[in-house]
Amino acid sequence: MLTRNIRRMVIAGALLVSLVPMRSWAGPNLLINGSFNQPAQGVPPGTPTSFTGCQFGGISAAADWTTFVNSCTAGQNHLSTVLVPSTLPGTGGYMIHVITDGNANGIVQYATFEEPKTLASIWMYINRGCVTVGTGDDGHTGPDATFCETGKWFHLINVPNGVSPANEVIVYSGTSYLASVGADFYVKNAMVVNAN
Repeated sequence: MLTRNIRRMVIAGALLVSLVPMRSWAGPNLLINGSFNQPAQGVPPGTPTSFTGCQFGGISAAADWTTFVNSCTAGQNHLSTVLVPSTLPGTGGYMIHVITDGNANGIVQYATFEEPKTLASIWMYINRGCVTVGTGDDGHTGPDATFCETGKWFHLINVPNGVSPANEVIVYSGTSYLASVGADFYVKNAMVVNAN
């Protein structure tokens, strides 16, 4: 009888633990146009956007996303984006292609949400370099996760925000001892959800 009760408690505990991650992902995507299917106004799919500068940014090819360049070294302060047909298996529409010559440059979505705790999920395909993803508070947002494997789709999932409150998500070229300066990558199906 005691063994049966212990077994029931273990099973009940396992079910409770398995439900926690599911509940933490409950709720809608806090990002707008996380699929990247909607082009920026006046920028038809296939039309690139470009920015060269320092500590500033511009529009991206995707609606509700902007670009930002943190690199200030000449030759490393350029960024371009373009919407191209998605190659992520099981999806349609578009993905965004980001190319930059420097580190910590990429795409941003800011002030579409404000939450104390979030979890981020994103699909990426890296041609060159590393990609960092971060969710945080405006200019205090840093990399929460970095991925450097090239040549295949990768699903970065359940990444908690490193800075609170979370009101911005970044997808930037990252640094690694394995990577050269800058990055060339695709992004599809970005998601940030409330983790409270």
